[in-house]
Amino acid sequence: MSLIKDNSDRARFAFLTAVTYLLLLIVQILLISIYYVLTVRATNGLEVDEWEEDFLISTSEYISHVGSLIFIISIVSFIMWLYRMVQNVMIKNTSFKYTPLMTIVCWFIPFYNIFGPIALMNDVRKNLNALISSESKKYKIPVWIIAIWWPLHLFRWGGNVFLKPLYTRFEANDEIVLWVKTILIENLFYTAGGIFVLLIIRSFSKAEERLLEKKKKKKPHIKRG
Repeated sequence: MSLIKDNSDRARFAFLTAVTYLLLLIVQILLISIYYVLTVRATNGLEVDEWEEDFLISTSEYISHVGSLIFIISIVSFIMWLYRMVQNVMIKNTSFKYTPLMTIVCWFIPFYNIFGPIALMNDVRKNLNALISSESKKYKIPVWIIAIWWPLHLFRWGGNVFLKPLYTRFEANDEIVLWVKTILIENLFYTAGGIFVLLIIRSFSKAEERLLEKKKKKKPHIKRG
């Protein structure tokens, strides 16, 4: 019989990379906010030093490149953590309808990735809650975390798909203001989504760790001699 594997290291790494990406997003929002103020000033005919604008743009682009790398790492670490968690759930519940492989492919199959990941996460939540049913409510995973996180996730990806092509048409000052405002709102949704990712990792990990503790408690004592 397969044994439940410790998933705490993967959970910590996924949490750490998510926190790092979230901090970069906050810095990005601050820079975009300052750039927005400068753009509004220029639109109203006020003088803006060119070095200020160049510094903000170059710094923002650098953080964006670093953030993209951290974002990829955070996605990989999140999926690796979820992969191990599904393996553990399958050991305790052999009728679990998802396989560890589905934790990877469900994020990348067109159209299915609109509802597949949230269905997977919700089933994992239900199974973990059922497996620790006799425990205190503090280990239970609330459904509202997933219910709020997923719309935020869809919005931020939808914003990239539908809004970014419009940016190339912005040239006039008023349109630049609108562009900066749209980028700012998009980053705010990214940040909100990142906060809920942290809540998901924390709540799911606590339930999984409790499951591991229960397994250790039930380990039979072998008498020697």
